[in-house]
Amino acid sequence: MTPQRVLISGAGIAGMGLAHWLARSNHDITLIDRFESFHARGHFMTLKGACVEILSAMGLYKTLKACEWPSTEFDWYTREGRCLRRVSKTRIEETLRGFLTLRRAHLHEALHETLPSTIAFRTGTEIDTIKDEGGRVEVVYRNGQHEAFDLVVGAEGVHSAMRQRHFPEVSTRSLAGTYIVFVVDYRHDLGGSNRTTWGQGESVSLIPLSRDRLGAMIYQDDQHPKPPLSDDAQAWRSYLSDVYARFPVWVTDAISAMKPGDEIFADEILMVPATTLVKGRVALLGDAGYCPTFFSGMGAAAALLGAYALTRQLDKHDEVATALDAYERLMVPLARGYQKAAVSGRRRTLARGPMAQLRNLVTARIPETLGNFATRRHYQAEVRMADLA
Repeated sequence: MTPQRVLISGAGIAGMGLAHWLARSNHDITLIDRFESFHARGHFMTLKGACVEILSAMGLYKTLKACEWPSTEFDWYTREGRCLRRVSKTRIEETLRGFLTLRRAHLHEALHETLPSTIAFRTGTEIDTIKDEGGRVEVVYRNGQHEAFDLVVGAEGVHSAMRQRHFPEVSTRSLAGTYIVFVVDYRHDLGGSNRTTWGQGESVSLIPLSRDRLGAMIYQDDQHPKPPLSDDAQAWRSYLSDVYARFPVWVTDAISAMKPGDEIFADEILMVPATTLVKGRVALLGDAGYCPTFFSGMGAAAALLGAYALTRQLDKHDEVATALDAYERLMVPLARGYQKAAVSGRRRTLARGPMAQLRNLVTARIPETLGNFATRRHYQAEVRMADLA
């Protein structure tokens, strides 16, 4: 395809990933973000399979490998403190054909540091209106300036303003839960164990970042008391201490270690059902178009896979419309697979009553070969870069 002039709105994982690939294909790229300056953002994540393959192709694998948190084992426990299962990180990596454990901010920073110099990157810039007609897309920014592009891509995340304005029929779906992350200075005794504890409608994962620093990742359903609306660590410590008082000491001690100023993040667990990703010469990418939620563990991967798929289709086809149609046909089924996994993950992670007992029983007793098969299927680990080209 003849090089196109492309506007990417949103400089997160999806937007920067797309900018990288499009720049390699010599397209004219403008990348904008509503924030006034770049700041690497994001909490704990795991990257698997084809996503690791893509990061290797981008030349980022070694950089990100050096940023991994030092877990060597992944353990699952009951609220009563009984160990259900232990799996080595090495085994998970073999099962999924790649497995990176790091903070999203590290990936965000690595993408930013390696942005090609040919990309025009503007912060503090936001789209006001889009007019798609006559083979060009006319964009008006909030400051009143106008520009025309051959293609506009919305990569603004789950709360995308572009999606809400230009794709009003695509709305978020709540999975009736809250996602909470905090980081504390705490001398723990987990060693290399990434420890997840399941309760009734709740899950707490503790992540040893160092001998004296600990991350926590919590999922809880909407049957719990309403959480604080602020990011005040003291308010969250009081709330979490009450909600998780019956959890094992490793959880209660981590919560008790929270102090003013500690890093904390919370959000409603939302999904953007994968339906429409393209209208004319405007496309959605990543969480803006097909957020699978935290439960799938594949949000960043789906964003990077979509960025690669969109670029490859633009490379293959002479017409933008044909390329976008091919991109949508590739990504909608893949994203729906991740979303199906997210719904089943929500059922399992936030189970209550007999379903929680069944979950614990299956986790403890499932044969390794069957467990590996289920894990690969959950993460669609058989998908390769070639499937998106």
